[in-house]
Amino acid sequence: MTLICVSGFIVNSHIASFWVAANEQQHNLLDEIHLTFPALSAGTTLIVDGQCRYHGPATVFESNWDLEGALKLLYQDNTIRANIITPDIDINDDGIRIIGSGVQNYAFENLFIYNHKEKKAYPIKNAKDARQYFEMINPNYKVNCKDGRPGFGEPIYKIKSFVVR
Repeated sequence: MTLICVSGFIVNSHIASFWVAANEQQHNLLDEIHLTFPALSAGTTLIVDGQCRYHGPATVFESNWDLEGALKLLYQDNTIRANIITPDIDINDDGIRIIGSGVQNYAFENLFIYNHKEKKAYPIKNAKDARQYFEMINPNYKVNCKDGRPGFGEPIYKIKSFVVR
């Protein structure tokens, strides 16, 4: 029985370590964004590229609701819109559509892509700018992250009988 209890403690501690690291990644990303944009004008849309949505089972920033909420608090501005690049993105003449935890559409008005790896912001004024950005920087809309999914993150254990599909 002691072995089972100790095993459970070790597994839970291991899983918890991912949440601690994800929290650090959240704060680092927000600090970088704030250094790049000391102020954001009302109605700014910020789309983050180059940041994994998950660190193991832990969420870093998964979708518009968490990243946008964090930026609204940081800048004290409820008009800010934000999201994180997912592999399912569509660029059209009206704006950028991102499918993550729901479908979000972003007009090109006052829109920036912040590239986490380069620590650089790109103003995106139209579909041509958006296509050029992705052709040059991220042609497959990938961030070289493990496959994760909402509510589960990235798998860390390969135990088939416990995998939820």
